[in-house]
Amino acid sequence: MHNDEPRTRMAMRLKRGGVFLSHGGKKMNLVKVKLQELKPDNKNARKHSERNIEEIKRSLQANEQYRPFVVQRSTNRICVGNGMYEAMIQLGYEEGWVEYRDLTDEEAIKLALTDNRTSELAEWDMSTLADLFQEMGSTADVPGWNTEEIENLLQVPEPLELDSYDNTTDEAGTTCHCPKCGFEFKV
Repeated sequence: MHNDEPRTRMAMRLKRGGVFLSHGGKKMNLVKVKLQELKPDNKNARKHSERNIEEIKRSLQANEQYRPFVVQRSTNRICVGNGMYEAMIQLGYEEGWVEYRDLTDEEAIKLALTDNRTSELAEWDMSTLADLFQEMGSTADVPGWNTEEIENLLQVPEPLELDSYDNTTDEAGTTCHCPKCGFEFKV
């Protein structure tokens, strides 16, 4: 790192068989370990469906492992990355990158729950998502997305024509009744 770079910049160097990362005074030591040494969290509240594991496998095949497992050092229990562990085992991986953390059992539980919950609180910007798939085309192969989902994103909805609805007007306004689904709404 140059002396004039801020301390919050990421620094990386090799350290005893692993990679040492530093960011804003926080240190992270990534080491490659045998997967058989790790213990999946048998109390993991996040369940991984067959499709989820298959998509993680597709991602690993396309991108390799791009984030480490986070593991409680005292127990070798995986706090973050249980689905990735299952997928890597099924693909025949023997080693993976790990960040060990000195955590109490309660801290390990909190980290696992936090990681799972905060990711599901995010929302998609559907317009941007459709634009990204439009740029790649309908034949894009993106782990996590199947062909039907991509095609649905790329479909342009038909314009709504109020004249096609069965309309009734009274003192409260006009009530539109959809002949296809039965939905009623006021205009």
